[in-house]
Amino acid sequence: MAWNHEEISFRDMADKCLLVKDIDTKTRNVINKTEFKIRKDDNAMLVYGYIDYEAGLSFELLCAACVYDNGEIAFEPQKKDTSCKFRFGSFKGDIVPFEDVARIALYKERIDMIHNQPKPCRDI
Repeated sequence: MAWNHEEISFRDMADKCLLVKDIDTKTRNVINKTEFKIRKDDNAMLVYGYIDYEAGLSFELLCAACVYDNGEIAFEPQKKDTSCKFRFGSFKGDIVPFEDVARIALYKERIDMIHNQPKPCRDI
């Protein structure tokens, strides 16, 4: 079941891998400009949702992908030396949970990097 941006809680997106299907042209162009590999028929992206304590709900691009009509998914290679972040509401597409443990394990280093970022100090 696809999640609509307005109907899903940030709690359902934070600290999770998500597949964004039917991405829009603007999002494709952003991915292309960041030097991530994206093919002509790629229509999705795999992202990791997290809370950026200064910018709010954010998504780290893990890779572009193509979701075929039969449900099969072809993933592009990850770009380990490049980071691309999307903020909530900055892209269009259907967000669905992605729970392929073996695939997610390939991005463990990137996910750990997000979790190990220092949190800003706030005066109380």
